[in-house]
Order: sequence, then structure tokens, then C-alpha cells
Amino acid sequence: PYASRRLKPILNKEIPNVLTREINIQKNCGEDNVCVPNLQVTVTPSTDRYLIGSGERLELRINITNKGEDAYEATLYLFMPLDISFININRSQLDLPISCTGAEPEKTGINVLKCDIGNPFMANKTRELTAILMPSKNVATSPDFFFMIIVNSSNPENINDTEDNKIPLGVRVDVEINLSSYGYSEPPLIYHNVQDPIRKAFSFESEIGEEVTHKYHIHNRGPSTVVEAKVTILWPSKTLSNKHLLYIMDDPKATDSEGLKTTKASCQTLTPDERDPLGFRRPLGIPSCGPTICTKIECKINNLSLGEQVVFSINSRLWKETVQEVGLEEFQISSRLVAQITRLPYNIDPRIIHKRPEIINVSTQVKLIGLVRSEPISLWIIILAICGGLLLLALLVFALWKLGFFERKRPPSAAGESEPLQSNGYNYRKGDTSL
Repeated sequence: PYASRRLKPILNKEIPNVLTREINIQKNCGEDNVCVPNLQVTVTPSTDRYLIGSGERLELRINITNKGEDAYEATLYLFMPLDISFININRSQLDLPISCTGAEPEKTGINVLKCDIGNPFMANKTRELTAILMPSKNVATSPDFFFMIIVNSSNPENINDTEDNKIPLGVRVDVEINLSSYGYSEPPLIYHNVQDPIRKAFSFESEIGEEVTHKYHIHNRGPSTVVEAKVTILWPSKTLSNKHLLYIMDDPKATDSEGLKTTKASCQTLTPDERDPLGFRRPLGIPSCGPTICTKIECKINNLSLGEQVVFSINSRLWKETVQEVGLEEFQISSRLVAQITRLPYNIDPRIIHKRPEIINVSTQVKLIGLVRSEPISLWIIILAICGGLLLLALLVFALWKLGFFERKRPPSAAGESEPLQSNGYNYRKGDTSL
């Protein structure tokens, strides 16, 4: 019964379908009730130059002041390079209504941080916050970090007051590289017995001679990353008479400190030589490293970060026949690695760090045994021989003296040869000339 007595809804055709009413909220906007803010922003970085790879955070202290009337939905935008990671925000006062979102460049393609700094942001008030950032170690496209800081609100400012709403900021990027290197030979010393027979034809590679491996370690002690470095190895493959010396058995290897293959470095593949009697890979030599013909091997280092290292190794055999023809009882065979930094982070010119090429010299000592040596002549024998020679010379002189060799007389001359020309009866006169 009650339901049957409910009034049915009706529309009054005399009034409009949309009803609008204005509700005034109490705000500090002056007599015209229109708030015109005047926002200003300043920024101070924690450093003017950031050292790449240092692990230090980059901090931007941002100060926003409203010198006008209340600002509604006041927002701060911080535009950052793509290789800057946002960590968090430190506020000067924990109770300040500041919250930040965004900074997801992998999703949006831009690296921008959006912070709500107050709604409303009251007149003549100040907000201060510190953005804590972490730069990447990897490559970027500019030698500077460039930031843009913008602040605005939903109620516009006077057009003449907007210039201080944004401020650009550049932080210079700096790099510092400290490469350390060393090398060694395995084994460091080889004894070669010259009495061992020399084969003219080989059935096994061990018949060539002793195995010799040179290893070169390059360690980046940072703090910055080596984006790229060119490595050249000069290997003593042959003597100047074009005879094999350290015969390369395989392609050069690039590994990490644990001996595992690394992506941080690579070397060229060597060209096979058809004249190689064993058919192993071996590069063509060029005369460029002292009294040997050297093989030039090109390698490259990529993105070697702080604390990382690469190891280059070359495996070879010492050619026994050539060793015996050297003619020295003891000598050393040396190789050389030269590493030059060619690229640094953020496209910084490598020349500004004044880094000399890293040079590693590795030597293998070779000693010959089994040589037939003649016994040295004793000193007393030499003295006795000298005395005997002097005595023999004295006896010879004495014998010649006894025989009158030193007392010879000139034979008498003919009588006619001693007479003067005028003996024929002719007397010289004044003005005559003698013959």
C-alpha cells in the first residue's frame, strides 16, 4: 500500500536542465579574487665538474620562491640527460607537501622528473629540495650534463614575470684514467741443447721447439671507463734472414683475469701462410721491431670499467734450427704490446688527459748448452812462449854478429873515378862552366 502511494518523479519544463552555481573559496588573492603568482627558481649543483666513474652522487639543490599571490597546482619539472638516474628527493623540512614522480626514460624516451610542490603554494613562501642523482658510467653524446629546471602553476603569472620560472644548468664532465700493465713469458727461460738432432721435416708440432707463451695484462684502475683502446702487438716471428724464430701456433686470445673469454677485448684473426710447412695459422711479418721481422697483430679493448682487466696471450714455438744458427751462447727474444686510448666517456677528446701509450715488453731468455769449448791457455804458457821467442831472437843476432854480418867493408873505387876533369891538361878559365 505504501509503495502505491509513492510520488512519481516529474521534470519541470519551466526551469533549465543544467543548473550552475559559483562557490567562492576563501583564498589570499586580493580584492579582485584572482590569484596571480610570481614563481622564481634557482639551482645550485654539488660540483661544477663531475668525475665519471667516481661513484659520487650528483646533487642539485633547488630553491622555489613565490613572490606573488597563491599558486595552485604548483609543479616543478627537472629535465635530465638520459644517462642520469634519479635516486630520491631530500626536503629541507620533512612536513613539506612535496612529492615527485616520473623519471622513467626507458618507458617514455625522455628523462623528466615531475614534483608537486604545493596546492596551494602560498604567497611569500619558499620551498627547498635536493634532487639526488647518479650519472651512468657509459657513453653519452655530450661532454656536459645539461639540465633544465622549470616551475609553473595552473593559475598563470604575468607575462613579464615568467623569465625566472626556468633555468638551464650545465655540469662539466671530467674523466681520469689510470691504466696499469705488465707482461711475462711462460717459461721465462729456455735451455736449448745444441747436441739435439735437428729435423728438416716435422711430424708433430713439438718437434719445432719449446713452447713459448707471452701474456700481457691491462688493468683499469679508473675511476673512469675506457670506452675504446687500440692495442698493437709486435711479435718476433722471423730473423732478418727470414728464418722462423717464435713461430705463432694459434690466433691471439683475449680473456679476463680468470682466463675466461671476454667481450671487453678482441683480436684479429691471423691470415694463413701457404709457405708454412705445418699448415698452422701465421700472419705475414713486417720489419719493424729491431733485429727481427715482426708480425703486427691488431686488437681492441671496449668499455673497460673500473677494476676490470683484460689479458692478451700468444702461443708459439721456438724454432730450434734458427736458435743454433744465431751463434750466441745466451740471448733474449722480446715482443712488445702498445695500447693507446682512442675513446673516452661522453665523447671527451682523449688528448686532454695527456695519457701516453701503455707499453709492455716481454722477453724470453734463451741459453745454449752442449757447446764444445776449447780449453783456455794458461798465463804461464803465454809468458814462457814470449821469453822463448826473445831468447831465440837474441841467439840469431849473436850468430850473425860472429859471422861478421854487421862488419862489412865497402870495396875500393876505381882510380879514374876520383880524378878531376881538368887532369887532361885543360885549365879552366874565367867564365867556363864545369860539366
